[in-house]
Amino acid sequence: MLKFILSLIFLLTISFSWSQVSQQEKLEQRKAEILREIREKEEQLQNVQSKEKTVTKQLVLQTEKIKLKEKLIKTTEKQTKLLSNDMYINQININRLKRELVLLKEDYANMIVKSYKSRSEQSRAMFLLSSENFLQAYKRAQYMKQYASYRKVQGEEIKNKTRELEGYNEKISVQKTEKQKLLEENQKEKQS
Repeated sequence: MLKFILSLIFLLTISFSWSQVSQQEKLEQRKAEILREIREKEEQLQNVQSKEKTVTKQLVLQTEKIKLKEKLIKTTEKQTKLLSNDMYINQININRLKRELVLLKEDYANMIVKSYKSRSEQSRAMFLLSSENFLQAYKRAQYMKQYASYRKVQGEEIKNKTRELEGYNEKISVQKTEKQKLLEENQKEKQS
């Protein structure tokens, strides 16, 4: 019986030590598993932190991009305003030139009509020959030269004003096109 008890104690000791060894192995396995999970979590945390840094950088970049777009929009609005001012000034010049051109053309037309009427009533030669003395004839000849040169000057002035008016019209047309492009760009920037 003693052998039986000793055998039983021996078996119990072996089984107990075996159970301890198996529990230790299980704990070691569990520890290794936990360490592996910790490493995975750390990697995930680093990924998340790098992603957060990336997201933070992206947020900063997007904020800077928004500020730059706002500056671009403001600049475009300023350009549009300046163009509008230039267009207004050019339109004022166009209106002024049109009025001057109308007056010049009326004066020129009246001068031509008077010249035609006076030509039919009396000729140049009669005008000169009807003078009382040589000095008066000379002054009349000078007057006719001045009158002819004035007509030429007035005709040239009409041509110049017409060219200037055409220049302003072309300029305002280009400015309208530029303004339209700027407004379209501004709308695109506001939408994006």
